[in-house]
Amino acid sequence: MNIWLDDQRKAPTGWVHLHNIEEVEQLMQSVDGLKDFYIATMSFDFNLSHPKNGVDVMKYLADQCRRNKTRKFWPKTILYHSNDQDGVKTMETFAISFEKEILSKYSE
Repeated sequence: MNIWLDDQRKAPTGWVHLHNIEEVEQLMQSVDGLKDFYIATMSFDFNLSHPKNGVDVMKYLADQCRRNKTRKFWPKTILYHSNDQDGVKTMETFAISFEKEILSKYSE
């Protein structure tokens, strides 16, 4: 599955378009029991028309991995399409830290 997180820009063809953290939470809850589910690619916008932003979504996905002791909630490939370069840096820093320190402990 490819996921496009953005509250304003249209998703590319073939991508699941999610606008905010609530939609991400709903999707993750709906696929929780599926053994073959994984996120192939997820492209993040930092600023969302919501109190929660792109890094908050990353933290939610990371928490799902920790709770379930699995990698399946973390994208295999992460892209950033945000115009907020400070936000992109924040998301990159979080992703690198999570992947290095935590994610390596879990199997698919």
